[in-house]
Amino acid sequence: MQLFTLVPNPRITLVLRDIRGYNLYAVNNAQLGVDLSPDAEGVLRTRISFIADLQAGDYSLTLRLDNAVSDSLCELLDKQVGAISFRVVTPQKRFDAVVNLHGSFEVLSTS
Repeated sequence: MQLFTLVPNPRITLVLRDIRGYNLYAVNNAQLGVDLSPDAEGVLRTRISFIADLQAGDYSLTLRLDNAVSDSLCELLDKQVGAISFRVVTPQKRFDAVVNLHGSFEVLSTS
């Protein structure tokens, strides 16, 4: 028998890190305006997705579960550093940094 503790304000965060451990991207349900409510049995299933347009290299994902007491205060409940590791292999360099934020240039009228 497993005992579960209700988390009043669950916040799940996904962090993408490069091989040096630098945070390249992070997102959580609160930033995206998604309220997390477990089902009647206390279970919650989620899916987090993002477009991993990255340079060739090694990366990892860290997951954390917090109880978001307020916008600025949270209680860390669990953290899985390097929960998933992966390698991006690309045939050629497509941009000049680690991540591609799909920036654009626009020529504005001078008149």
